[in-house]
Formats: sequence, structure tokens, C-alpha cells
Amino acid sequence: MVFIAHSVLSRCLFALMLLSASPATAGTIQIETQTSVTVSDGIPEVGVKATNKGNEPARSVRIQLIFLGKSLARPGKGLLREGESVAVFFRNIPSPPKPGAYPLITRIGFQDIKGRPFSAVSCTAVSIGQSANYELGCLGRTASISRDGLLRFTATNSGSVSRRARASLVLPEELSTSIPWKDLVIEPGKEEVLLFEISNFSALVGAEYPVFCCLEYDSEDAHCTAVGNGSVRIVRAENWFRRTRPVWLGLAIVMGAILAACQFKRKDP
Repeated sequence: MVFIAHSVLSRCLFALMLLSASPATAGTIQIETQTSVTVSDGIPEVGVKATNKGNEPARSVRIQLIFLGKSLARPGKGLLREGESVAVFFRNIPSPPKPGAYPLITRIGFQDIKGRPFSAVSCTAVSIGQSANYELGCLGRTASISRDGLLRFTATNSGSVSRRARASLVLPEELSTSIPWKDLVIEPGKEEVLLFEISNFSALVGAEYPVFCCLEYDSEDAHCTAVGNGSVRIVRAENWFRRTRPVWLGLAIVMGAILAACQFKRKDP
């Protein structure tokens, strides 16, 4: 069965800054992924290309494809140097129960020079059998976290009828969430704000990860998927004194004023 109607191309860039003792020698690993879906000789095929756009090599590169709940993995390259690319192809693609658009997730796993594991994830909607009528949309934002934080996506309904949908969060392996999906109903012409609590499992300070929210729903004759993309920056946690420094400075000014007033009263005959 040939079920992929046309080719798609998605790009995703993951940036990891490798901090060393001297900022002048800090390096970065930037993994860009390109995903394409084609039909060749009646056989559907998914191609994934990973390119290192940084100035540090990535090691033990592996490529994973997730589609319709099925996970397929391929070895990539033992050493992906700066500017180099690796491409793999997947042919054992499962068939969907209904025509329309479905999320295709690609995850690139690799290691840095110290052997620490990292991942880069991308997601796109693939049209299968026929094009879907997109009435729902999804838009993400950038979040900065150290250990825990909130991801915000906005789902909108531009159609004329209410839609019941499921929103699923797509994260890299370094981040986690206790509730990866939410069911919602969006009225016509309205929007719904989706908040996901996320935790930093093993991401390093300086890394920036693309993240995605897949909004899936069924129309009368097709399955529909809207993909919203956001990003997560990993920042250094501030200590308690640094966070409350404005309060302490204010208290110091007030106490100084009080002490000065007391000294003035003592000198006043």
C-alpha cells in the first residue's frame, strides 16, 4: 500500500554549548536534522539527514524514527565531525488506519567528547493518502529553565465547529514531563492555552532544545495534525541571595536611613 501522498521536508536545529575552563575555548555541537518522505517505485521511504553545524565533533550518532507508535532505529556514524552529515533511510513504515496527516518524530542521539549522552528531536506532520483540512493550529514559545519550568503552547480553532483534540508533547531525552498529553475541546474562533510542566533530567547549562506539541484530531473524513514548535534554553540556576538581592538592597537602604536618623537625633541638643 502506497499511503504517503507527497514529499515533506522539515528542518530542526539543536545547539549544545560545551563549556570549558576558558570561555575562549568553549565549543558547540549543533545538530541540524532534515526529514523527507517520498515514494520510490511504489515503496514509501523516510530519509533522515543529520548535519553537525557546530565546531565540536559528535560521537556515536544514532537515528530513531517514531511513527504511529512504532519506533525504528538505525546506526548513524561513529564520529560526526564539524560540517559533516550522515543520512539513513527507513522503509518499514506502518500504515495508518485512516487517511490524513500524522506526526512523524525523529530523534538523533549522540555523545560529546566526554561521552555524555545527548539528543535532538524534530517533528513534522506527514500527509498520508490525502491532504487534511487544517482548522486547528498550534504555536509554541521559548522557555528558560534550570531544573523545572513551564512550556506554553497556544491552540487555535479557525473553523466553524468545535473540535475535540489531543495535545501531545514531544521532548528530547534530557527533558521529562509527568503529563505528556492533554485532551481539550476548542470552540470555533477561540484559542486554548496549554501549559506543560517539564523537568531538566540531564541537560547542560547553555544547551537549547527544540520542543514540539502535536495537536491531533479527526475531521469527517480524515485525521488531522497540527504541529507547534517551541524551544527550551537551559540556564544557570541563581542562588537564593542573588534572586532576593533587590530586597536586601532595599532593606539596607531603609536601615541606613533609620540609623542616620537616630544618629541625627542623638546629636540634636
